[in-house]
Amino acid sequence: ATGAEDKTVKVWDIEQKTNQTFNGHNLDIYSLDFSPDGRIIASGSGDKKVKVWNVEENKCCYTFGDDELG
Repeated sequence: ATGAEDKTVKVWDIEQKTNQTFNGHNLDIYSLDFSPDGRIIASGSGDKKVKVWNVEENKCCYTFGDDELG
């Protein structure tokens, strides 16, 4: 998976030569992490938000902002 200045998270399928794109951040993405089973991705952005993505459903499950993170 990648996240960068285009404000999107992309999950790449190398064998199929395709990607799945997740939109929702307002600034550059600086960090990504997968759950152990690969079904969930967490992304952190310069917009001071952490988004939790469901890969199978191709959608954001939760958004945590700087007010929630303290």
